[in-house]
Amino acid sequence: MDVLARYANSELASTQDKQWIQKKLGAIGRRLEKYNFSIKAAGGVTESHVGFSWKGFRNNHVSILIPTVYSLYKGTADEHWLKLHDELLAERDGLRWQRLHAGARALNNKVAVLFPKPACAVGSTDDFLGDERRFTVSRLGSQEAF
Repeated sequence: MDVLARYANSELASTQDKQWIQKKLGAIGRRLEKYNFSIKAAGGVTESHVGFSWKGFRNNHVSILIPTVYSLYKGTADEHWLKLHDELLAERDGLRWQRLHAGARALNNKVAVLFPKPACAVGSTDDFLGDERRFTVSRLGSQEAF
């Protein structure tokens, strides 16, 4: 989702591209929210993929949830996602903000398919936020274990 949102906000995306991305990301976001930010198979009963809700407070939850919700906002321009993003970051005195980094395990993982997602998603959020609210993986101490 972060990649689609980045593309939608680039000069490369046509009007048709942006409309398609808004529609698709909106549908994906509504489905994720309906199932408490866990990926469910068709019918909404069987947990699939990562096997847990991303709404937890561990680094591996946060590094998926927060970039996803912010990407939904950037890709759809729907204020609902920005409001939800800010609410999620404010919970438990901002604990998710403190844990928003790719994590040592992601940074040290030698399996190419597993490394990029947390680091790239967090990097996309960093780019979207700009200087005013910017954070970096190095500044947030990526020693925390998953």
